[in-house]
Amino acid sequence: MALFQPSIIKNIKQDEARIASRWAAYQNYLAKAHAIRSFKEEEYQEGFLKDLFEACLGYTLKTTNPTNYNLERETKNETDSKKADGAIYVEGTVLGVIELKALRSRCLKFL
Repeated sequence: MALFQPSIIKNIKQDEARIASRWAAYQNYLAKAHAIRSFKEEEYQEGFLKDLFEACLGYTLKTTNPTNYNLERETKNETDSKKADGAIYVEGTVLGVIELKALRSRCLKFL
């Protein structure tokens, strides 16, 4: 079964070069998954956000472009001042929260 109906694919223009570039970035991430398994969560936090959220999904970290970003790491929670590992912004409002967990060897079978 296809992810999208043929009528959707026919009517929605896709940037094939962008899709190919982001797929290649994801393949690069998968190639280093075994090495990532040995990292502590904090060691790979910035790399994870760059490798997956920037390179594959197209978000922009605040450290990459401080004037025009939609992804930030170590964002304070508004209710209890605890920090999330990352946050996704849409029009200046937090839309999603990213919480990283260590990659265990049993998780690699899904990669």
